[in-house]
Amino acid sequence: MYRFCRTAQPRSGRGADATKLATEVAAYATAKYAPLVMQAYTEMFGQLWRLHWYIDFPDLAAFEKFNDQLGKDEGYWAILRKLPDVYVDGSVHDTLIRLL
Repeated sequence: MYRFCRTAQPRSGRGADATKLATEVAAYATAKYAPLVMQAYTEMFGQLWRLHWYIDFPDLAAFEKFNDQLGKDEGYWAILRKLPDVYVDGSVHDTLIRLL
């Protein structure tokens, strides 16, 4: 199993907007790409409002397929274009981990 994680830090004063956007992205991806489930989280300690998205994949091929489809998904990009400046520049980080 593989787990993809994206993190992003909202700009000062934009935490509530970013949280709404994060949940909208997760709901959209879950509905469109079922049975995959994307979940959105926020940190309780550490960086205030920092957001995390997680999605699990059964294998690397499933991740690659999802990644290719999402990159071309106009519905996904339309959601992100609603708030183009909500995240701190350079704060979006992606990680792919493998279950041991």
